[in-house]
Amino acid sequence: MVQRIEAVILECLSDLSVSGFSPAAIDAALNTVEFRRREFPRGPTLPRGLMFTRLMAADMNYHRDPLLSIQFEKALGHIKKALNKGERVFEKLITQSDLLKASTTKAAEREAAERDALQAARATMGSEELMAIAQTQKALQEKQVLPETFDNRHAWLKKLETRAAWGPEALVFEGLVLWLYFCLVFIARSILHAKITCFAQACLYPCLGCYAALLLLCLLYGLFLQEAEKIPIHVDSVGSVPLVTHDLPTSGLVYIDVALSLDALTLEEIQYLPLLGSMLTEAGTEQLPPEDLLPLIGQHTGGISASFAATPVPSVPYTVPEPVQAKGFLFLSGKLQAGHTCGAYLHRPGWVAYYGGAAA
Repeated sequence: MVQRIEAVILECLSDLSVSGFSPAAIDAALNTVEFRRREFPRGPTLPRGLMFTRLMAADMNYHRDPLLSIQFEKALGHIKKALNKGERVFEKLITQSDLLKASTTKAAEREAAERDALQAARATMGSEELMAIAQTQKALQEKQVLPETFDNRHAWLKKLETRAAWGPEALVFEGLVLWLYFCLVFIARSILHAKITCFAQACLYPCLGCYAALLLLCLLYGLFLQEAEKIPIHVDSVGSVPLVTHDLPTSGLVYIDVALSLDALTLEEIQYLPLLGSMLTEAGTEQLPPEDLLPLIGQHTGGISASFAATPVPSVPYTVPEPVQAKGFLFLSGKLQAGHTCGAYLHRPGWVAYYGGAAA
């Protein structure tokens, strides 16, 4: 059974490596990846700076530029340029990664080639050069077993402070925490590796306690005494419909929510709202079937969704409302990149949802 499933998968991959993907599917995939990278990190579970730090840990641990982990526009631009030139980028990846079988002698061939290159290089060297290479190798091995020094950490921290794109409040808070961490590590290693007197330790520990207390006071000030963040709001109108906008840093993305009042619906009709919300994005339109509509949405937007929300509204203020006394809305939500437009597609003929022979 497993072999049959594997054969079907390999057959599909083989067909894709020959026929390729449609341009609409490729554009939709690239647009989806770009949206996910711009929206990272999503959710209120962890602080933004901590999630970025965890993402950069892989490069930071090997003394590479930690900001390479969060920069995606340059790499994505290279892929788009290659696709515009007609290169079969994804087809080559399928062939190389999934269809081609690994050579059983590749490792031995690589080792033999390296061994021949080293022997050829050694034949051209004198005794002094060989001795210098041996000393360099010994120094590198000793350096690898030594603990990480504070100077190395300080170098990337200084680079990170100068190139970070976060807000000033995040830089102050996270910079304070990082500097406290590095100072404690540096002092602790100094105590372990240096012979200091008990009198010096007795003076050092109270200083660390005062520094920790100062940090705690700063945190308490930021949590309780600092003013709450004020979200900018601008109220306007489009005809008789109110328009509320918020100018917020969203990494070049525009979020749109359209609220449709449900006052004219009965309780029997409201129960069909989840079905209507699914059909708006999954059932296609009068001239576009779902298999054409969904890639078009992914190609030009970051997603379109529908949701329902109801809030009880009492007839008398400060009283418990009746269950039927509620204000309900159907929210149509979408997102797209700033400067991009899909108006030409929204106004094309047939961009009307079509259900059961009646346009909705």
